[in-house]
Amino acid sequence: MIEKCQIGSEINLNEQNLTDQDMNIVVQKAIINKQCKQLLLENNKITSQGVLTIANAFNSNNNLEVLILFHNQISDLGVQHLSKSLSTNNSILKTLGLGSNDITDNGIRYLAEMIKINQSLIVLGLVFNQITDQGVRLLADAIYHSNTNLQVLHLSKNKSITDGSVNTLIEMLKRNHSLKELWMQNCNLSENAKQRLRQISRSKNNFRLEF
Repeated sequence: MIEKCQIGSEINLNEQNLTDQDMNIVVQKAIINKQCKQLLLENNKITSQGVLTIANAFNSNNNLEVLILFHNQISDLGVQHLSKSLSTNNSILKTLGLGSNDITDNGIRYLAEMIKINQSLIVLGLVFNQITDQGVRLLADAIYHSNTNLQVLHLSKNKSITDGSVNTLIEMLKRNHSLKELWMQNCNLSENAKQRLRQISRSKNNFRLEF
């Protein structure tokens, strides 16, 4: 499948039952040889060890802008590996999809530190994980104090995000001028909390807020 792809193209390996052992092949054939621009690895069986293999190969690809790992098993340790590799000024990755990977606030701590440094990431997808209000605060603090490039943040289906995040999110939206989309569908927010967020979002130009 990889050999059929063009150099610098999208390589779609979704739902291929891939494991950590397969990542050596993916790295050599897709990331290094094909210099892929997008690597899609949704719905496989990749853990933190496989992600470490991928993260170690970032410096061998000057084109990779999109990495999607939705519905794997990378956990907080995998997030740590990715965050370490992306905490450099020469990173060009623009979209990172980490939905449905059992990521907790510990993993968010690594991501928050990374986005304080990373200057390329535009889209961060964290749907359907185990993020709580504490994790939201970590992200929000990093975004409004230190990040000027993130445009899209997906937090939908994190059931432990509650009204306790609202004040932090409002403060983030007031101070940050780069974020253009915030997705929070199917979180545990009251109608009052949603209304407060809608009100602040209306004061921003070309901003999209989804519940």
